Amino acid sequence: MSTVGRLSSSAVRRAVLIGVVVFVSCLFGILSRLPGTLAVFWPANALLLGILFRSPRSATPLTWICVVAGYVGADLITGGAWESTVWLNAANIVGVASGFYAFRWVDGEDRRLTSTLEEVT
Repeated sequence: MSTVGRLSSSAVRRAVLIGVVVFVSCLFGILSRLPGTLAVFWPANALLLGILFRSPRSATPLTWICVVAGYVGADLITGGAWESTVWLNAANIVGVASGFYAFRWVDGEDRRLTSTLEEVT
């Protein structure tokens, strides 16, 4: 049985939904840039990182595949060259994955954002 066959339908839906969120936010960033420049506003990475922080169980291999498809698909359908698409989106994926895995080292209480910084005297 394939890996996808063992996943629940809700896990597959969640992975596809996250991929769609990345795709739409990439389109927003791409369409808001000036011709011939990189996007100044790029919400895709922040949204993806926020989703993964709030729901770490969503970081499945299928989710990462859907995310890559969202990044690459948005770039290619808006006319991005294949080489720049690969490099720029590899940087996006590495950045988000690094942030996600680094966040896992943060103390549990800090990760839940339930405490405040105590005043240092």
